[in-house]
Amino acid sequence: MNLSAKTHCDDIGPFGLKGHFGTDQTSPFDRIVKFGKPGWWRGENLVFHNESFPLDADKVDEIAKKIVFKMFIDAGIAGRPNRSRILNPEFNLVGIYSCPHKDQSMTVIDFTSSMDENDLTQQGIMEA
Repeated sequence: MNLSAKTHCDDIGPFGLKGHFGTDQTSPFDRIVKFGKPGWWRGENLVFHNESFPLDADKVDEIAKKIVFKMFIDAGIAGRPNRSRILNPEFNLVGIYSCPHKDQSMTVIDFTSSMDENDLTQQGIMEA
């Protein structure tokens, strides 16, 4: 799941793009499936924040809490989809990756109910 999140972060981050579709039009579902056979439930949250890279190791916990609070509050987004996904009891696995995003930073969080890994997952495990 981390590799799926990393793929999207590395794809749209350098261009400053926002959204769940990649520059090659892949969806979160396409990216998750690339790294294994997921369960029925799949989803993705994107969080944009002002932390600079590289992240200060002493502040990682503080930054992580800010990101989770931002998703949970989900201010200004109709239906509060980020909150709904992090509270969905069907999501048992999560992959998280943060990267630079133009003048700020972004974090991609991919969710699934289960995952049977494939060869790409095993080969890329150290990369993530």
